[in-house]
Amino acid sequence: MLLLDSLLRLVSFYSGNATLQLLRLETGTVAKSPNMKTFSQGGINAPMFLGFKTSMQDLNFHYQDDLNTTMERLFYQQVEKSTCDIQYLKFGDHLPLEEIWLGVVPIPSDHSFKNLKSLFVVECEYLPNVIPFYLLPFLCNLEEIHVINCKSIKAIFDVQDMRVDMKLPSQHSLPLKKLILSQLPNLEYIWNLMSDEFLSLQSLQEVYIYSCEKLKSLFPTSVANHLVMLDVRDCARLVEILVENEAALKGETKQFIFHCLISITLRKLPELKYFYNGKHSLEWPMLAYLDIYHCDKLKLFTSEHNSGEVADIEDQVGISNHQQAIFIVEKIFPNIEQLSLKKEDAMAISHGLFQAKVIPELEHQAITTEDTMIMRRQFGANAAHLLQNLKLLTLLCYHEDDESNIFSSGLLEKIPNIENLRVACSSFNEIFPSLKPSAGCTKIVSNLKGLYLDFLLKLSSIGLEHLWVEPLLKTLETLSVRGCPCLKILVPSNVSFSNLVYLNVYSCHGLDCQAIQEIVSKEGVPESNDDEIIITFRQLNALCIESLPSIVGFHM
Repeated sequence: MLLLDSLLRLVSFYSGNATLQLLRLETGTVAKSPNMKTFSQGGINAPMFLGFKTSMQDLNFHYQDDLNTTMERLFYQQVEKSTCDIQYLKFGDHLPLEEIWLGVVPIPSDHSFKNLKSLFVVECEYLPNVIPFYLLPFLCNLEEIHVINCKSIKAIFDVQDMRVDMKLPSQHSLPLKKLILSQLPNLEYIWNLMSDEFLSLQSLQEVYIYSCEKLKSLFPTSVANHLVMLDVRDCARLVEILVENEAALKGETKQFIFHCLISITLRKLPELKYFYNGKHSLEWPMLAYLDIYHCDKLKLFTSEHNSGEVADIEDQVGISNHQQAIFIVEKIFPNIEQLSLKKEDAMAISHGLFQAKVIPELEHQAITTEDTMIMRRQFGANAAHLLQNLKLLTLLCYHEDDESNIFSSGLLEKIPNIENLRVACSSFNEIFPSLKPSAGCTKIVSNLKGLYLDFLLKLSSIGLEHLWVEPLLKTLETLSVRGCPCLKILVPSNVSFSNLVYLNVYSCHGLDCQAIQEIVSKEGVPESNDDEIIITFRQLNALCIESLPSIVGFHM
C-alpha cells in the first residue's frame, strides 16, 4: 500500500525517465496533496494495482487505464472539488486553483469558489490585480481580503472589462467585510474603474491600508455605509478618501451619516485634503476613537456656527475646490474616548478659535473685540467640557516654541476624566516642568493611570521628581517610553511608584544615540548609606527593557 497525505508541494511520485517496477503495489491513497497531477514521468509496471483512494475514509478505489491516467483524472476531480469546498485560499499553496483564478485554465464548475471566505496574497510578484472581473459572480461568500508586500499589483478589483462580458450583471455585490492592503508600492486603485456602477461593497466594515505610495483615492461613496474601522497610514499621494464621478460632484450637497463607524486612524498622509471633494455634510454618531496626525493639508475641526464655512483651495490646474472641515466638535466630542491633537488644534479648541465671528442670532448686532473674546472663552470651556468621556489624549507636534510644555495649550487641565496621556513627535525637553503651570494641573496628574512617551527626540527629563507631580506617582499604573534618544535616566531613585504595574522602555537610543545607562538613578538623592535606601515597586508585575545597548544596570 502507498500513502501520500498532506504533501502540499508534491507534483509527482517520480520525475525521472526510468521505468518504475511496482510489482506488488495493489492500492494507494493520495489525500490533501492538491498539486500532484502525474504519478511518474517514465514508464510504470504495476500489474496488481487496483486503484487509488482520495482519503483514508474513502471506500471506493479509482482506476482508469493506468496509474498516470488515473492520477490525472483524480487530479482534475480534486481540483474541481477544491474550488467548490475551499474557504481559505493563500496564493502559493494551491497552484491548480491559482491557474483557474488567473484564467489559465477554465473555471471547472458553476459552484467554484462559492465557499471562499478568506483570500491571502502575500509577496506575489506576478499579479497585476487581485480579483479579475470574471470571478466576481463566484465570490458570493468572500468576507476577507489580505494583500501584503506585492510589487506588481496595480488594482485590487479589475472591473474595467465588466461591460464587455454580457453574461455579467451591470453591478455585482460582494459581501466583503474586511480589507487589508499593506506595502503595495504600485497600487493605483482599489478598483480600476472608480464607480459603484459595477461593484458594490455594501458590507465592508474594516479597512486597513498601509504604505501604498501611489494610491490617490480609496472608494466610491457607497462603500461608506457600514464602515466600522478605517485605518490608513503612510500613503504619500493619497488626496481623498471617498470619490464621486464628476456629474455627481456638481449636484446638491451630499449627506454622509456613518452610523457604524467607531474608529478613524489617519497617519502620515501628507497630500490628504478631502474626506470627500464636493459639497457635503458629515455625521459620526458612533465615533469613539480618533487618531489623526501628519495630515497637514486636512482641515479637521470646526464649530457648529462655522460648519458651513469652507476654505478655497486651488489645485495644480487652477480648479477651485471647497475644503470643508471633517468634524464639528460639538457633535463628535461627547462620544470620543481616544483623541489625538496636534498643538494648533489643541490651542484652537481650548481658546475657542473655531468660534464664528458672527453667530446667527447676533448677525445684525455689532460685535466688539471683547464680545468675540468672551464667546471664544465660552466655546473653549464648553468644548473641553464636551470631552468628559475622553480616556486617552495624545498630544502631537509641539515643535515651534522651545519653551512650551504639555500644558501650554490650556486644554489638558480642562478635561475632567482623562486617565491616559500620550505625548509623541514633539520637541519637549521635559514633560512635567519644575514649576506647576496652573492650579488645575495637579488634579489632572492625580487622575492619570497611563503615561506614554513616544519619539520625543529632545526629551532629557520626564520630571517625575518635582513635588507638584507627586500625586501621579500614587496613581500611575503604566509607564511606556520609546524613541527618546536624549533620555539617560527615567527617574531619580528617590521617586517611588505606589501602583506601577507595567514599565516599558525600548528603542531609546533613537537616531544612533545609545544613551540610557540605568533605569533608577541616584541623582537628586542626598548621600547616605545605600543599605538604608529602599526602592519599592509594590504593584509592578511586568518589566520590558528592549534595545538599550548601553544599559549597565537597573539601579547602580
